[in-house]
Amino acid sequence: MGFLLSSVLADVFMEEFESFSLLTADLRPSLWLRYVDDTFVVWPHGPDTLQDFLQYLNKQHTSISFTMEQEQYGTIPFLDVKISRNPDGTLGHSVYRKPTHTDRYLHQRSFHHPCIKSSVNRTQVQRAFEVCDQDYLKRELKHIQTSQRNGYKPNCIKISKPDQRVSYTQGPSTVSPSVTLPYIGPASHHLQRIHRQAGVKVYHSFGNKLQCSLPHSM
Repeated sequence: MGFLLSSVLADVFMEEFESFSLLTADLRPSLWLRYVDDTFVVWPHGPDTLQDFLQYLNKQHTSISFTMEQEQYGTIPFLDVKISRNPDGTLGHSVYRKPTHTDRYLHQRSFHHPCIKSSVNRTQVQRAFEVCDQDYLKRELKHIQTSQRNGYKPNCIKISKPDQRVSYTQGPSTVSPSVTLPYIGPASHHLQRIHRQAGVKVYHSFGNKLQCSLPHSM
């Protein structure tokens, strides 16, 4: 954001804006949750008064302008979560994917360190357990197996609950030396073993992509 305190000051301003706007509104939402500039609202007063409330908010400050997306067919996305209205009135939640999502991730033949490739699957599984409720979890884990379309063998697709154990044992903190090296294929694995024996942790970086070498007009 340029200025280090910009995000903090923006959040303080929005809290003040929300406190005043909600306090002075004729009708108020039963739930108002905000993350940065995205707000999840439950409005119990009908669609007509919702439009009036939106106009009211946009008149409170010249620099603040809200747009609105309403639920469609009982679902609405919020950040990367798809929130669904259940028949019993409760809310279900699952992973949200945009309509243009193609399920194409990092291909197995991509010139990347194996740790980077395995993290793609691990990240998807972890997100499934963090976001989905029990009704949607099984469906999401099955969907993750589409990673096989990216060249991975079935035994490379691990569908298991992430280890969430946290150690609270306090002890002297030690910082291990580390080095960042460009990834150059098999030689990088050999260099990593040598550094590991010396107690040095290796991180891998990548050079310019092909698109960086092509003219910007292409």
